[in-house]
Amino acid sequence: ICKGLNNNNTLLNLNISNNDIHSKGISQGLNLISICKLFYLNISNNPLLDEGLKHLSDSLTFFENLHTLNVANCSFHFSGFEHLMKTLQFNKRIEYLNVSGNNLKKSNFEILKPCFSSFGIRNLNMSKCLLGNENASILGECIMGNESLKKINISENKISDLGFKTFIPLFSNNNNIEVFDCSINFISDVTAKEFIYNMK
Repeated sequence: ICKGLNNNNTLLNLNISNNDIHSKGISQGLNLISICKLFYLNISNNPLLDEGLKHLSDSLTFFENLHTLNVANCSFHFSGFEHLMKTLQFNKRIEYLNVSGNNLKKSNFEILKPCFSSFGIRNLNMSKCLLGNENASILGECIMGNESLKKINISENKISDLGFKTFIPLFSNNNNIEVFDCSINFISDVTAKEFIYNMK
């Protein structure tokens, strides 16, 4: 597949999800690509791990037209995610990113603030990432100054009122958000009312 992608000018959408592609396989394969015209890449549900995601991140420069990247359920953790985000900080082409279903819980999540404030992503899916209250609070602060983000999904992250409160000012200070999915968390009526009031 990667040999076929090398200098390919016709293939735009590639879906290789739900296979058994490991970090070694993706690393070796991507070494064969010098440039390609892919617009959409879905590699979700493959055990890439942190090593595979890091190699994919380093190879994004070869995907000069890539708009959509789906790496959901790829068994990576914060280390791989951090590497990806630091790459996307300088990559303004990718507008849709799906990292759902990976364990992104980390005590020093705030180190990603510069990445979140400067990336060009418009649609970010971080559902089922085990964020919890602490990381959710930091994430709310991270995206506060972002001007590109239009849609964000933080559903199923075990977030209660404590972690959700930093998202409330987002809708009074940031007029860019169009879609916000915070379903299947532990947000109370009181916080929900405060959230809706700030949206006025």
